[in-house]
Amino acid sequence: NTNTPKAEESVKETPIKTALESVGRKSGDVRVVSMTALKNLMKKDFFTADHKTIMHEILNSLATKEYSIMAGPVQAVSDYAQSRGKTILSAEDVQKNNTKGYINFGDKSIYLFNPSAETMVHELIHASTFEKVLAHYEGNSIPEVSEAISNIEMLMNDFMSMDKDSISPSAQADMQNTRHAIQTSGIDAVGQAQALNEFMAWSLANQNIASELKANASTKTLAQKVVAAIKKLIWGRR
Repeated sequence: NTNTPKAEESVKETPIKTALESVGRKSGDVRVVSMTALKNLMKKDFFTADHKTIMHEILNSLATKEYSIMAGPVQAVSDYAQSRGKTILSAEDVQKNNTKGYINFGDKSIYLFNPSAETMVHELIHASTFEKVLAHYEGNSIPEVSEAISNIEMLMNDFMSMDKDSISPSAQADMQNTRHAIQTSGIDAVGQAQALNEFMAWSLANQNIASELKANASTKTLAQKVVAAIKKLIWGRR
């Protein structure tokens, strides 16, 4: 059910709370950020070059134009969303799982708690690509998108077969989190889409994984191919 909010694994964070306070609009303790306002946020120095590259692609493609971001303390965001009739995870579940952010595809909402650049980019990758990935697994895709997804599947399989001892200790935990997210997805169309989408989001947004893939001679080409394939998926024909 793609209307069900999707919780994310906890990831390492570079807080951007101060930057968020300069964009969007404030409602109590919640900051509501549109995609237009997000373009102003990109001018801040809280994003890495890699993050800015993928955010530029996402925002220019208009793939997330209907989405809004709500950021703030867990209970405040939960109350704000509930007051607007949105389907959300309970504040208790968010706190219990140390969830940093999650997305609700049904009402086009992204929720961030103690927001970071990494979590924001992670959720934007989901927002801009999940529906296309799901359509592919449901048999409703155009050839260009199917080709891009097939390429990403091969890259994901390469990633899953990597020897974790060949990467730095600092990246091993994130690799395990990524693999866990992939392996615990279902086998139906939604599950397959979630698995591939998690690989895409983690490999681009998580700095430990992205840096490790680029630094390792044997996986540098894999990292470049992931970015190229995902750009093609975002744009459809590029």
